[in-house]
Amino acid sequence: MNGSRVTVRVPQGTLERLDELAAARRLSRSTMLRALVDDATLTRAGEVPDERELLVILAERARAGNVSAIKMLLDREAVRDPAEREFEAAFGGNA
Repeated sequence: MNGSRVTVRVPQGTLERLDELAAARRLSRSTMLRALVDDATLTRAGEVPDERELLVILAERARAGNVSAIKMLLDREAVRDPAEREFEAAFGGNA
């Protein structure tokens, strides 16, 4: 994973709640913490995310093992125009 390491101290109760959240979602503590931080920092309050940002969020959730996010991305791919997929495969990036 690319990025910087951050170390924080939290009260025992916060750590226990973080572990409960992670266990309920079948995620590691660090993956759960990254998801919570991403949720809090990806968009400014009151700002509606655009399609690109939503896809980034979905992709992150899919990489973390969220089956619903994986299904949404696969469903989206299934309905895309074949010409768009060919263009993207040939030239990279999103069409």
